[in-house]
Amino acid sequence: MNNKIRKYIPFFLSLILTGMQIMGFRISMKYQTSVHTVEILKVIYESPLALHLFLGLMEFALIYILLQLLFVILDSRGRDMGKSCSELPLWCWGIVAALLFLCWLPCLAASYPGFFNYDVSGQLSQAMHSGVSYNSHHPLLHTLIVGKIITWGYRLSGQEELTIGILLYSLFQMGFCAAVFTYFIRFLLRMTGRIIIALLALLYYAFFPVIVMYTMSTTKDVMCSGVLLYSMVTLYCLLEDPERFFRSPVRCTGLVLSFAAACLLRKNVIYAVLLLAMVMILFWKGYRCRSILVFGSILAVYVIGSQGMLLALDAQAGGISEAFSVPIQQIARVYHKYGENGFAPGELELLNQVGNAGVWKNYNPLFADPVKNHIDFAPVKAEPGKYLKLWAKTGIRYPKEYIMSFLENTYQAWYPGTSIINEPGSGETCYFDINMSMDMERYSKNSKLLGFYEKLSREHYYQKIPVIRLLFSVGAMFWVALIVFGYGLWRRDRCILYPMVLVLALCLTNLFGPVVLVRYYLILFYGFPVFAGYLLRTRPLAGA
Repeated sequence: MNNKIRKYIPFFLSLILTGMQIMGFRISMKYQTSVHTVEILKVIYESPLALHLFLGLMEFALIYILLQLLFVILDSRGRDMGKSCSELPLWCWGIVAALLFLCWLPCLAASYPGFFNYDVSGQLSQAMHSGVSYNSHHPLLHTLIVGKIITWGYRLSGQEELTIGILLYSLFQMGFCAAVFTYFIRFLLRMTGRIIIALLALLYYAFFPVIVMYTMSTTKDVMCSGVLLYSMVTLYCLLEDPERFFRSPVRCTGLVLSFAAACLLRKNVIYAVLLLAMVMILFWKGYRCRSILVFGSILAVYVIGSQGMLLALDAQAGGISEAFSVPIQQIARVYHKYGENGFAPGELELLNQVGNAGVWKNYNPLFADPVKNHIDFAPVKAEPGKYLKLWAKTGIRYPKEYIMSFLENTYQAWYPGTSIINEPGSGETCYFDINMSMDMERYSKNSKLLGFYEKLSREHYYQKIPVIRLLFSVGAMFWVALIVFGYGLWRRDRCILYPMVLVLALCLTNLFGPVVLVRYYLILFYGFPVFAGYLLRTRPLAGA
């Protein structure tokens, strides 16, 4: 990349961020999800378009100046800080892992026996009862892990409740998270050479509520995000010194297995990995053949693992509704706004085959489940060409509705100034699902601390603290990832670029879900210290 193209990177990045800011502001004000309560913002929202354009230009100029300044300052810093402080004995890192585990125990006591939430009830029944067939709707690897551990604890206790099983899984996952977060802290110390950065990362992983709450949540995103970020860090090591990395069979095997495990723990990860593979094969000159070998091995392990579990467990195939969320929402928006008049008679016949008028009228601009969960996909599988043509022709007639459907369905994941709300105008937040599935009992040992987590989960509690609230924002973390990617592109540094391609590709698959809950973007929160470390790295750059 020549310098002439390079200087435009902050320009285009500023343009993207400004567009997100303007569109996100307008949508959040429309649905009353903005974290800002200043009266002047309502006046701006209702003002003429000319004022919005003027303010947009001002924002663009400010963001551009700040990005240019940030990149220049980071680029001018000295990078060789001498001997790294990361050469600490293994027992020191064992103490770090133990400290993290101990710091999370108060939350475990407050939520005792843990956060038995999200999709785990359906997964548990598959692993616990022989009469219930396995289903690959949720990743089978995670179903086996969470289901078998809870089942083992349940049977070990000899009681008629799942408390011991849930506690056992909470402890297992806390140990897993303590190990991987310690690995990230060690990586940061090696990369930056600064103890203060490693200490700040330790405090973040030990006490930041998003990290702590999800550490003992039964959602599959916890383990998947931890394994995937481990893969990302290992990928950095590969890019930093390829020859040394490829001489180590242990490192190569670890890279392949971790990527494959992440794919097996969440289905959409495979698409992010495939996109990363294409980028590295196309642009990593001199290592194209070895890149093909690495990603070919990852794909092979993933296919063998996924198909092997399907056969071994005689599992039923999962549904395809997630893949069609965006098209379904777009068609439902047109139906919601124009009714039957928005479609030709032949198109209405096709729509009625997959869902009646009541289904299409369930359209919720912020939440896809009310429509997609009631669609019959059998006709779509039988005649995919007809439905693809219907979707395309409708989009040509109503392009604005299609665009706004996608933006309104996803803005809570890319705009920093919004809260996460299911129902427009309801004010009901869903930052973290603190409720227990299956009407399970919780035996809190610290009701005040549990009340604090409930406030974070159900109220706008964290939003009352300026600046700090950005740490809780999916949109703000998404901006951080974009800025770090832009810096890597500006520096032409593959050690930053390719790992961030993986992160952003995963976020993109979530947007096409479309999903906006925090758990789907845990890698942004888990990776926040690592992303900051990329900007503050003091090791000599490996080059492009």
